[in-house]
Amino acid sequence: MNAAGHSTRATRALRRLGEMDPALGALALWCGHRDGSDGVAAAWTDGATIWYMPAFAALPLHEQVGLAAHQILHVAFRHAPRAGAMWRRFGAAFDEDLFNLAADALINETLQLAGYAQPRPCVGLVELLAEAFGETVAPEAAIGRHDAEGLYLKLVARPAGGNGRPSGTEDGNAAGAAADRARAYALRRRFARDVASERSDPEAARRETAEEAEWRQRVARAFEAGRRAGTGLGAIGWRLADLPRPARPGRRCCAAW
Repeated sequence: MNAAGHSTRATRALRRLGEMDPALGALALWCGHRDGSDGVAAAWTDGATIWYMPAFAALPLHEQVGLAAHQILHVAFRHAPRAGAMWRRFGAAFDEDLFNLAADALINETLQLAGYAQPRPCVGLVELLAEAFGETVAPEAAIGRHDAEGLYLKLVARPAGGNGRPSGTEDGNAAGAAADRARAYALRRRFARDVASERSDPEAARRETAEEAEWRQRVARAFEAGRRAGTGLGAIGWRLADLPRPARPGRRCCAAW
């Protein structure tokens, strides 16, 4: 990776994003942006820095803007440390790909409602709920009802008659039919994991607690700026369940924005 300097591949997209969307433009300032060469996805994040691959530069500008927005929300909504917390909670039974799928579906549905394009094919929350559970839910209701942890736990829940614990927490076996259907859907949509979490860092939990409070404030200020401007993500006016907020260790509340 090119670990020095600001990303040259993302410069135009980030500039356009700042012009279009006060909320995402503000959040982008708190993220690192670097060019890289070893990611499966066109862009990915480690939770603090967003890495833009050569495939990112080949996208049309409107898709670059949408993909940059996608990664910024991964950082702002703290999906990498939240994945790390889930791993510490469930150990080897935790399916990081499935958690990333849930987070991607939530972000893509939100951005689509805000008028952003994503490189196709891509996953979406409404489609995921239909594929995995046979549910028909309006996009606005879906993003107000689910956060990444809750959706992940719903996907891996044991069928009726089980012990009520997430499937695989005892023996690491595959989850239930919903998880299998979600994985099949992800394969058809060419899903690639784009969030890397720090699972083994002994200082991660302490550091994440302090950083979570900072990100809650940043997100609140950014969304308020968007609301006042009446444009972009901050102006969509719907309740988002997947925002960073206080939670007890190992757990996360699902209160909406």
